[in-house]
Amino acid sequence: MSEILCSADRFLTFFYRYVRQATASEVLGQLDDAQDAIARALRRPDLENDKNLVDRLVHLLTGGKGLPNDESTFKNWMLDVLINDRKTGERLSGIRGEWSRRCDEQFAKWKR
Repeated sequence: MSEILCSADRFLTFFYRYVRQATASEVLGQLDDAQDAIARALRRPDLENDKNLVDRLVHLLTGGKGLPNDESTFKNWMLDVLINDRKTGERLSGIRGEWSRRCDEQFAKWKR
């Protein structure tokens, strides 16, 4: 039982460390640093499926607007984020788990 608690404590410690760092950076107006902190967290196998971290990343990437629900707007946004904005594209590179699932779900809305 103590091993389970230890593992949970370790998870929360890492989770909150990244969230605190992102929050502090965002408050200071350093959005790139805030996005970097959440992206680093999502690259960790033990955090890659955390929906709250993905929500936070989406919030930071979209200025709080959330993922676009319009097909052309979403696809253009993804092109901008992944290709046209090299820094953000590199930041998102290698993130799997919930982030990938969420993006795939958005694309699946418009498959014909």
